[in-house]
Amino acid sequence: MRTLIAMVKKEILQLRADTFYLRFLLIAPLFQLIVLGFALTIETTNVPTLICDLDRTALSREFVRSVSTNERFNVIGTVEEYEELGDALQRWQASIGIYIPPGFGRDLKRDASAELQVLIDAVDGNKALTAYGYLQQIAAEQGLRLAAVPLDAGGAPGPRLVYHYLFNPELKNAAFMVPGIVVVIVTIITLMIGAMNLVREKEVGTLEQLMVTPINRSQLILGKLIPFLVYAFIEVAVLLKVAELVFGLHLAGSLLSLYLALLLYLFSTLGLGLLVSSAAGTQQQALFIAWFFMIFMILLSGFFIPIRNMPRWLQWLTMLNPLRFMMTIVREIYLKATPLKLLADQLLPLSALGLVIFGTSIFTFQKKSG
Repeated sequence: MRTLIAMVKKEILQLRADTFYLRFLLIAPLFQLIVLGFALTIETTNVPTLICDLDRTALSREFVRSVSTNERFNVIGTVEEYEELGDALQRWQASIGIYIPPGFGRDLKRDASAELQVLIDAVDGNKALTAYGYLQQIAAEQGLRLAAVPLDAGGAPGPRLVYHYLFNPELKNAAFMVPGIVVVIVTIITLMIGAMNLVREKEVGTLEQLMVTPINRSQLILGKLIPFLVYAFIEVAVLLKVAELVFGLHLAGSLLSLYLALLLYLFSTLGLGLLVSSAAGTQQQALFIAWFFMIFMILLSGFFIPIRNMPRWLQWLTMLNPLRFMMTIVREIYLKATPLKLLADQLLPLSALGLVIFGTSIFTFQKKSG
């Protein structure tokens, strides 16, 4: 028993001596609870919605008002042509497009029944089904108010929604999740293993030996990171092939576009791994710090939870997350075949973050090893 007590005291003293590790153990869980408590939600809210109202009657405006005042939808504007709805969904500007044809108000007033079309971005099948259910409820409520019939009457009147699920018509959950999983796997490999590799060099003393060889620090850093870069590209090729064979998912866009975006993204993950290796003194510390960042990167990327469902301040915080932009890019290219020129709003901040993170990591590494 004395031996056990002595061992426990030794571990407590060692933990107290490592102030860096102790601070992380105390602060990290509190920070994670606060941020992730707001971020993790399964509600479908603020779905960006675009409306094309060619009827322009009191009844069509009432339907538009019912959608606009519902917290589940965020009406971002109106358009004059039906084709503009499909273009907006293709460019990820909207998730739902509602087309109200001429004669809608007349038909609805005549027999409390009319037809309108709904275009739904079904990349996220669960979100598409939920949003469509909310629209059906709004349409039924308007028809019941107009017809003045009780709720339990058979064949409840109201606008009939003719829906079209775009980009994922079968509503496969794999179509939404698998491209994101590919990015997450690449992130874990390049960030965590990259950080552990450099710290291991520190622990065994080979890093100091490399420092005294006739090689500058830039060459040393590139020599350490390029193998992970090559491995990431090979890993993506393998994962895409497995997704095709197992899940029946085919890359709709250009493989070259996907690799170019991946190259920009790897500046962030490899740079972050280098930062972790500079801050950590042991592999245990590197693993802990890398995992701390990984949790936030994944959960604040839109991988599980749509970013629009998060509080406004948290949405701004996700702008510092390179995985957020890469997640959008890979789903756009994978499922919609979106060209890179239409993804400039994602590529530019991804590139800026990559340059800042990678540049900071090189500066920090050179300073600490100088």
